[in-house]
Formats: sequence, C-alpha cells, structure tokens
Amino acid sequence: MEESDGCATSRDFASVKMEYFKTRAREALGNGNYKEAYATYTKCLEELAPRDAGERAKLLCNRSMAYAKSANFKAALEDASAAVSLMPTFAKGWWRKATAHVGLRQFPDALAAYRQSFECQDEGDAGVIDEHVKAMNKTITSFTREQLANWILETLQDMENRELIEHAHLENVTSLEMAEGMFCQIKGINEGSKPRGDYYRFVQHWNVHGMSVPMAYTQRASMYRHALCFMQARADAAAALTLLQDDASLSDKETEMTFTYKVDDFSPFKEDTVITKAWAWYEMGKAFEGRENGDTQAAAKCFSAITHLDTKYPMFTNAFKNVCSRMTDVEAGKILSDINDQYGVAEYGVRTVPDALATYVVTVSLLFKTGKLVGFNSKVRDSFRENVAKGANVIKEKKMLEKIQAHDLMLLGGAETEAAMGTASDVQGELKELKSEDLVDRINNLQGIILSTLKSGKEIVVAKRPPTDMELPYRTYKLVYNDGTPVERVNKTGYQMSQVHYSAQGMHKREVWAEMMDKSCRWHQSSSEIAVQALQVPKDAKKQDLDVCITPSTVRVSCRNTGRTYLEVI
Repeated sequence: MEESDGCATSRDFASVKMEYFKTRAREALGNGNYKEAYATYTKCLEELAPRDAGERAKLLCNRSMAYAKSANFKAALEDASAAVSLMPTFAKGWWRKATAHVGLRQFPDALAAYRQSFECQDEGDAGVIDEHVKAMNKTITSFTREQLANWILETLQDMENRELIEHAHLENVTSLEMAEGMFCQIKGINEGSKPRGDYYRFVQHWNVHGMSVPMAYTQRASMYRHALCFMQARADAAAALTLLQDDASLSDKETEMTFTYKVDDFSPFKEDTVITKAWAWYEMGKAFEGRENGDTQAAAKCFSAITHLDTKYPMFTNAFKNVCSRMTDVEAGKILSDINDQYGVAEYGVRTVPDALATYVVTVSLLFKTGKLVGFNSKVRDSFRENVAKGANVIKEKKMLEKIQAHDLMLLGGAETEAAMGTASDVQGELKELKSEDLVDRINNLQGIILSTLKSGKEIVVAKRPPTDMELPYRTYKLVYNDGTPVERVNKTGYQMSQVHYSAQGMHKREVWAEMMDKSCRWHQSSSEIAVQALQVPKDAKKQDLDVCITPSTVRVSCRNTGRTYLEVI
C-alpha cells in the first residue's frame, strides 16, 4: 500500500512540475522571451517526457509556436509535423504547421495544412471558420501563377481519381505541358483583371466551396487548348455543356465568382458574373479555331451562343465579332444566315416564332420493325418533319401531346413515311417548353456540334499526343530563389543571361538560381564565378566525407566512404 501511495505522490509531483513549466513557458511567450519559452517547453518534453500522446502533441505544438515567434520556422515545422503525427485530428497542430510553411514561403504546403486544420474544426464555430478562410485566402494570394496552375491541376486530378470527371480519352500531354497550358490560361485572364488577378479569387472560391463538375471540365478544356490538344479541349467543353443542359443548377455556386475588366485604360474596373455555360462555349469555339486550318464556321456558331447569354465579359462577348472579322463577306453572310434561319420549316414547320407566344419542342421516338435505316433518307426525313409540323396545332399543346400519346401515325409522318419504313410501333412523345437560351441553342444547331464532339474518338483506348508540341520555356530547369522558393515568371523567356535578376530588390537581397527539374542541383553565375548547390547531399554529411571534383567539363560530388554519387554534371 505504501509503494502505491509513493507512486501516486510521484505522479502528482510530476504533474505539478509539468504545470509549473508550462506556466513559465506561457509567461515567457507573453513577454516576448521566445528563447526561454521554447527552452522551457523542451524541458517539459525531455525531462518530464509525458507518455500521453495528446499531452506530448500539445507541448510540441506550443514549442512550434515559440520557434515560429523567434523566426526559426524550420524547427517550428518539425515540431508541428511531429504533433500532427501523434494526433492527426489536432486542428491547432495543423495550424502551427501551416504557419511554419508560410514562414518558409512554402505556400502550397501552407494551404494544404490550413485546409487540414479547417476540416478538423468543430462545425458551427463561425469565428474560427472565418479565421481559417482569411488565412487560406491570404496564403493563396502569395502563390505564383505556376503554383496556382498546379493547384488547379491537382484539383482536377483529384476529381478524376474520385470519378467525378472522366479521364482524357482523346489527347494527352506531359505534366510539364499541362502546367504550362494552365499557366498560359491564368496569365491571359489575369493580365486584364483587377490586381492580383481573377484566378487568385477563383482559386480562393474553389478552395472553400469546391469546383463544380461542369467548371472542372471547362478548366481542363482551357488547359488542353493551350497545350494544343484541341480535340480533347472540345470534348471537355462539350461534356460541360451537356451537364449544364441537363441541370443548369450544377454551377450555381460559381455565379458568386466575378470577372473583372476595364473597357479602356482610363475607366474603372467593372465586374461581371462568371457564367460557366458561356465559358464552356468560348472554350469550345477557341478549340475549333485552334489549328491553322481550324473550323471557323463551327467556332462562330459556338461564339454566337454566348451572345444570347447574360454575360458582358469582353473576352466572351467579342469572340463572335472577332471570328467573323477574319472571314470574307460571303463566309460571314453564310454563317449569319445559318444562325438566324437554320431551323426553318424543315425543322419546326414555322419560319419565325412570335415573341408573345410560348415555344415548345416535341420529341418523338418510333420503332420501325420492318424498316431499314437506309430507307430513312433525307426526302423521307423532310416529309416526316413537315407532316408533324403541319398536323400539329403548336398553339394547342395539350391536343398535340394527346395525339402523340394516341399513336396518331398520320400525324407522326404521313403516308410517305409509312410506305418507306412500314408501320411504326412503340411510339413515345415528350413535350417540353423551350427557354430562350435553349431555343437559341437549337436554332444554331449547336446540339449537333456537342453530340458529334462527344462521340468523336470514342474508339480510342489510350489518349495520344497532339500532332503539334507546345513550346515549353523550361524543359530541364526552373528559376528559384536561394531557399528553393519559385520565382514568379513574367514571360516565357528562358535562362539565357549570365545572371538573372528578377527585380532591383532581388539583385541585392535574394539571388535567383536555375534549378534542375530533377532537383539534383541549382546554380547561378556572374562574370567572376559559377556557384553550384548539390541538393542530393544528405543534411548531416560532413565536409571531410565529401569528394568534390571540378574540371573544365565536369562537376562531380560523391561520398568518400560509400562511393555514392550525389551529383555528376558532364
């Protein structure tokens, strides 16, 4: 019994001692004495060595904060990582890890950690949620455009893995080309928008609310278009449009996003709601006119659909005018004629539709058991349509639908159709009121474009490379600062100078290095020297254990003891 009491007394003493050290550490933090704070937390961890995983995780988390306050972000990251390893659902641990990543300028990793902290929070605490959203939005603002592109590509890949969107089945390119294609898309949209750029605000929205499936297809279409995969871009845009035709509410959340633009250099910025359907039509049109011998007629029909949607964004609204300006008067006249009058008597049985009346479309399905497809030629098809239009009173829609349901075969095609195809059976009819935008789609015959695009290439099992390779500015290296954080790229000029200076500030404070894509080394040079960092050398390696050989044509770094080669440049 005495031994048991002694154990209890010992545990009580350790508990009191732990509380004493924790109180001292908190006071040191409050007084700004960060060195004393993390030293005290270290005593708690090493001398008292709590066995409880939760207690140890909290101490590591607090020491991480003390390290971060003293700008030792590397140590702060190690402690925060250890804390969340012990308690994967520890929200504050993930928050400390995010803070450490921000201090190290590792913004994509910081966003991922903030996201984990956000998901570990209890629901209903609006203040905490708002704090996380603000932190994530601020982190995204610090992304480079390449990092924005990679975030979108990772989101699309995740949606493919979860089978929310289909994998590319027509054309595909390397991950570097995908990143470059997405970068070009972001650069094009951001250049004319309010600083820091519309895509930064888009990613902030998608990070919190998610990206809808139609928008995911639209973003992938834009990426593939810039990567010169025009067939795949059209297929993705068509998939987005098909989903939106079935259920326009799928992209309702994206209407909270806005494009920003200026009418001219002297005007203030204006805003326009993002309409996913208009964006998808734009991507399909640009993909049609993408190649040197592109289909400008199909592109014009796609762009014409945008003019009937409620968008004022200049890139979209000017697309139809721009494509027509590159045509001859005869070509433009034919396009306009097709758009305005393509669905005439042969399709609806009426030349025009009065604005004051409702417009309905009747979908009729018949099975001709004795007929053959070859017999349903253009003459029979025209007769079929004209008889349906002539026999139906389009104003009395109920009567028309009742006739269809009653299997009135004379109404459904007439004697000529019956003579060519035999007697129809399994007749089904559907009546649907057309909204104005649906009517425009039908008048422009765009449904045919969508369907033909979706059907094309279905026989392809493995996506192939496009016939033309896109130009990549950095195939073997990228530009980074001394600590490895990427340099924001202004244009696509490669590394062709003796030393790169991104800005006057960078010239004095942060050197710019060229880093190999395999992360084997980074280097920079001036008129007097060439500096090389071998990145594969272990952090704990000692100088005396390294064998460095430099000749006019080679650089080699290896381990004297094991013979392992860390870097070899020939």
